[in-house]
Amino acid sequence: MPRSRVSIAVTILLWLLVLATMAQIFRFSSEDAKKSTETSGKVVRTVAEVVVPSYKKMTPKEQDSFVESVMNTVRKAAHFTIFACLGLWLWLLISRYRKNYILPFAVGISALYACTDELHQTFVSGRSGRIKDVLIDTSGAFTGALAALILFLIWQKLKNKVAKRP
Repeated sequence: MPRSRVSIAVTILLWLLVLATMAQIFRFSSEDAKKSTETSGKVVRTVAEVVVPSYKKMTPKEQDSFVESVMNTVRKAAHFTIFACLGLWLWLLISRYRKNYILPFAVGISALYACTDELHQTFVSGRSGRIKDVLIDTSGAFTGALAALILFLIWQKLKNKVAKRP
C-alpha cells in the first residue's frame, strides 16, 4: 500500500529531527573544555536569575561559587535531556519501519551514538570520554524512547475507545 504524502512528510521530519539532534550533540562535544564550561556557565547563570530568588542578591563571588556547585549536575542533565530527545525521535522513526523491538533498536542506536560521542570527546582539547556519561546518555535515550512508547500506547487505547463508540 503506497504511503500518503503526510506519512512521507512525517517520516522525513523524523529523519531530520534525528539527524539534527545528532548534529547538535556532535557540535556540543566539539567545544573545547573552556568553551564548554563557558556555555554551561551562561546557562546556569541565566536559569539561576529566574529560578533562584536570592541569586541576584549574591555577591559576584557567591554567584560564581553557586554556579560552580551546580555546574556538573546541569551538564549531566543536559546529556540526559538531549539523549532523551534522540531516544524519542528514534523510537518514532523506527516505528515507521518496524512493529516490534522498537525500544531496543532506539536505545541501542542511541547507546552506540553515545559511545562515539565520548570517543569523539577524547580528541577535543581538555575533554575526555567517560563511561559514566555513556550510561547517563543511554539512560536519557531509554527514558525518551519509553515516553514515546507510553504515549503511543495511550493514543492506541484512546483510538480504540473512540472506534468502539456507537
